[in-house]
Amino acid sequence: RLEGSDEINYFSKHIKVPDSVKIYAGSSQDLQIYHNGTHSFVENGTGDLTIATVDDFRVDAGGDITLDAAGNDVRFKDNNITYGYATNEGGNFVLGAGIQDEDIVFRGNDGGTLIDALTLDMSNGGSATFLDDVDIGKNLNLISASSPTIQVKDTTNDCKLLIYSQDNS
Repeated sequence: RLEGSDEINYFSKHIKVPDSVKIYAGSSQDLQIYHNGTHSFVENGTGDLTIATVDDFRVDAGGDITLDAAGNDVRFKDNNITYGYATNEGGNFVLGAGIQDEDIVFRGNDGGTLIDALTLDMSNGGSATFLDDVDIGKNLNLISASSPTIQVKDTTNDCKLLIYSQDNS
């Protein structure tokens, strides 16, 4: 048992703790750090667990990285504002933009140039803008509550082809 005269105990050598012996922190031993001989654990028995750094935070795993959120949400934040999230809604994997009317952009590297391959415009009901071709493997179905319209525009020559139906035929 360490009982220093200072409020802080200083160690000038490594601390070795046997397998399954826990290091506790908190009056109720809420934070526990230990190794069970096979796996290592940091367990927090109450409140949030915050890991803060003034620089980048890196997770370097030799295997997979698993995020297991019993509350169903994984939130992406900047300055405590949620700009995106992934969630489980009834077994469906849902990705969302967290800020009103902000878009979801699928960006890639095409031969060394960053491109926005697909933009989902949330301020326009989720309309999709593809940078290039849209290839459809089988059927293209346009489902509309009233007066479905297919519009093909040629912006260079300022012309368009409209195909529409007003009587559902």
